[in-house]
Amino acid sequence: ARLATVSSDGNIRLWDPRTGAEIAKMDGHDDEVWDAAFTPDGRWLATASFDGTARLWNADTGAEVEVFKGHDDKVAALAIAPNGRFLATGSYDATARIWDLESHDLVAVLRGHTGKLRSVAFSPDSNRVVTASDDATARIWDAATGRTLTVLRGHDSYVRHAVFNPAGDKVATASADETARLWRTADGA
Repeated sequence: ARLATVSSDGNIRLWDPRTGAEIAKMDGHDDEVWDAAFTPDGRWLATASFDGTARLWNADTGAEVEVFKGHDDKVAALAIAPNGRFLATGSYDATARIWDLESHDLVAVLRGHTGKLRSVAFSPDSNRVVTASDDATARIWDAATGRTLTVLRGHDSYVRHAVFNPAGDKVATASADETARLWRTADGA
């Protein structure tokens, strides 16, 4: 078992949660690191940074495996699909990107938001992604094609976070307008 911490100094640390001992310190990002997630099997750790990149690390050794480049601004959020095959990154450039974790290739670019992305999350079946944006919307996307499936409108300020429920038929959003909402994924109501 591993625990990861990220920091505004650009460093990532792996810890043994049983002993509290530091296992590895990873550096490679050139700016603040804002998000991190392990693959379901615990083999890899992905990180998102304000340097405009996401990185993939070996979770046992701390060695850098891949640098995912393509965003035009800070990468503030990421998520790993429950099937362990895909990485989603969300950026201040108002796009999300889906990456294949085996080939490291770009699968899709999710375009449609008009504000910074604050969060990204996969559906339980790994087929859809939800994004939360400063444009006061959340969007549900087809993860394979990048096509918008549903736009969730109703918040009066930026949407800070969006997640699927375990069944994948609803999305919860939290906004700076001091509300949280629950939406049906089928029709956005």
